Amino acid sequence: MEIKYNIKNINKNWGAVISPKDDKSLDFNYKAIFKHFRKYGVLNFRDFNLSESTLLEFSGFFTKRFANPDNRRQKRMESKFLLEADYWSDLNNRNSMGLHSESSFSSVWPEIVWFFCNTPAKKGGETTLCDGVQLWKILPARIKLYFLKQPIKYSIEIQLPKIKNIKRKGNQEWITNTLGVSGYVDLEEQKAYLEVLRYAMYKVENLDSYAFTNHLIADNHNEPQIKNISMASGEAIPNEYIKIIKEKSFEIIYEHNWKKNDLLMIDNKRFMHGRKGFAKNSHRDLLTIQTERSAFKV
Repeated sequence: MEIKYNIKNINKNWGAVISPKDDKSLDFNYKAIFKHFRKYGVLNFRDFNLSESTLLEFSGFFTKRFANPDNRRQKRMESKFLLEADYWSDLNNRNSMGLHSESSFSSVWPEIVWFFCNTPAKKGGETTLCDGVQLWKILPARIKLYFLKQPIKYSIEIQLPKIKNIKRKGNQEWITNTLGVSGYVDLEEQKAYLEVLRYAMYKVENLDSYAFTNHLIADNHNEPQIKNISMASGEAIPNEYIKIIKEKSFEIIYEHNWKKNDLLMIDNKRFMHGRKGFAKNSHRDLLTIQTERSAFKV
């Protein structure tokens, strides 16, 4: 039997909190939930019987294919797809993280990003969200025109899983079905060197609008895979434009205050997310899953 639930807007333009009326189980009409997701872009499931052990099964109802794991993150529940979110925290003292669309610089760009809260930080550690549709609308015309003319070029270096006693040497061309991605694998170093061409905005079909979602205003010291960002022509992106984009994003940024067992389901091609800093001695346990392709038709 399908459960009944409350749904409440997070703000005027996007987002909804879904909470139980009586039954806290996960017996949803999943197609109906996905329709809410396409409408709102972000869903916060709150006060349901969600846990670390049920997270993969629940997200799996919406997933045709999970994204390949990030080898730098710690696995949980012995699953390569359920990972700790804060893998960088010991490196930068749990500082804030700039807005970005997860893996928007990579050959695989997930459709959905999930965050589940086992333990919220005592102070700080909020997840920041920025609607790329709203951001695109408020950007100056000259910046829109600049990014409409050509894609961004991300030059990236990926450490591949180590293979012992590898006999082959030299370079092997990187084969992918993703448009705009080229490069090679250094078999001896066991690293992939790629160039990814991707526009700074994504067309959100159900809204008939562009969303400004990319990795331009992230803190790239937190993303060692990125070696350089430029326009496709090789032209450096003007610092003035980056500054304006950041300022505009701050005008519409939203901070999600975590509650234990909260689950965020985020449209990764419409929204950018980040993180507020939190104290070094404050424990925060967030888990993440990435859905490369959703189970329902977009």
